[in-house]
Amino acid sequence: MIDDLFDGVEFEESRSPSPFAPTLTRQKSKLEIKCELSVRKQTCNEAEDTHMVTRQPSRRPLARSTSSESVVSLGAEKKATPFPISIDSYRTEKRKSLRKQSDNKKVVRNESVQSVAPPRAATVKEKIGGMMEEIQQQQRVIQQASAALNCCYDAHHGKGSITELEAEKLLLIASEKRLALLAEVQALKSRSVTEPPQTVQPCLGNLTIRNLRLPLRTEYIFSMASKKDCGDIRSHYYFLLVRCGPTRILASHLASTHDSLSGDSLVFSDEFKLVDLESNFDITIEVYSVTHRSRADGVPNQEKSKRKLSGILHKSLTPRKLRSRSHMTMTHTSSPGGPNAIRISSFSLIGAVSINLNDVKSEKFTLQKVPFLSPISGHFACKIEADFQSNVEQRGFLTMFDDVGGLGAWHRRWCALIRGVLFSWTYPDDEKYKEALCKIDLTSCISERIRTVERIMCARPNTFELRTMRPRRHGDKDNLITQDTGSVITTKHWLAADTKDERIAWIESMNQALADVRAWDTNALKPLK
Repeated sequence: MIDDLFDGVEFEESRSPSPFAPTLTRQKSKLEIKCELSVRKQTCNEAEDTHMVTRQPSRRPLARSTSSESVVSLGAEKKATPFPISIDSYRTEKRKSLRKQSDNKKVVRNESVQSVAPPRAATVKEKIGGMMEEIQQQQRVIQQASAALNCCYDAHHGKGSITELEAEKLLLIASEKRLALLAEVQALKSRSVTEPPQTVQPCLGNLTIRNLRLPLRTEYIFSMASKKDCGDIRSHYYFLLVRCGPTRILASHLASTHDSLSGDSLVFSDEFKLVDLESNFDITIEVYSVTHRSRADGVPNQEKSKRKLSGILHKSLTPRKLRSRSHMTMTHTSSPGGPNAIRISSFSLIGAVSINLNDVKSEKFTLQKVPFLSPISGHFACKIEADFQSNVEQRGFLTMFDDVGGLGAWHRRWCALIRGVLFSWTYPDDEKYKEALCKIDLTSCISERIRTVERIMCARPNTFELRTMRPRRHGDKDNLITQDTGSVITTKHWLAADTKDERIAWIESMNQALADVRAWDTNALKPLK
């Protein structure tokens, strides 16, 4: 009966659904309710596991889901929520990102392009190792030269030839180099370790020696001409040995009195260039000589006498004695010590002279240790040129103090310090096209060092001073920057930099240039205290 009453209601609802009609739903069964509750519980458990994994990923592994829907929902949640879940995790990630940025940050300083790191100085052990290798090389040269000289036992094997003299010269040079290296090795082993000085050191320089001439005695020249007319030629061979420092040795070519004379002097066409020298260098030039006799036809006297003696003996000997004589003459001994014996050179020292920076302008020197009967006159002539390698250059604006009508005035100038001379122009472009308005040569500087002017003397900051001296001229008077001291005029130069760093750079550059000029230029004035 109840079913009959509700049959009409279901028909009308399905036929004309109205929003205002009352909604009647069918009740769920117990099985459906259980299934729905289990699905909701499983979903809540998976969401809780995901939250714990996100908070502590290293402590608890990710729980595997048996439902495909939960896996899809988890992947979508990871892609859709890139932000940290809590404020603590946000702060942690922020600190990590800042730490990575600070680690990858590079600091670049505006260093000068011309600033090059100084080369590393070799240690004492490295120097000794290099010298020992050089000693072994010179020992091999000595052995080879001695072996070559041991083979020169007659005229047919080079006895008395120029080749033999060249071998004697090579033997002497190698022996001298070996002795110099051994002495330097012993000095390095016994030398104590010293720290490099902190003061300004002058730069290195170069030295060139050319036009070397060795004057001969007039008596020797006349006697040599008379012996040549008689058919007997007695020649003297010379060469020069230049010692610079403990191990640097240079040699000239062989010059003979027979074919290298120019007037009354023996001329050497060699040119010696010595680089990287200190200002307190000491160079020794040694003269070595050997005597050589020969006939005018080029055959040595020893060979002539041998031929004459062999002819006389050949006539007086019987055939049997002649065979034994010829057999005995076939065996020759190259040297009393055997073919591997070390020989001593036949060249001897006949004169020496020492040269330093003060002798650069001299062209004639007196030889020491010259034998009394030596063909040379005891003098030595050459031309020496010295040049220093000062690379100090500084450019920038400086404000220069000047006297204008008895009043002090400051003028801003573009200045350039080049090879010990300070040039000044009005503008930087004038350096290429115009002459300098003012030149200050550091060779005339009498200041011991260039220092900052005290504020009591000059109120302008970053001001430094240098004093120069020159001969007195007509019309010179005392003013704010010049002072008449009798025969000379002392000038006070005040230069002001723009900043403290520029002042320090200018003072260091000018002090270095001043040290270079005073060390290498003999015309530079000495400092006055």
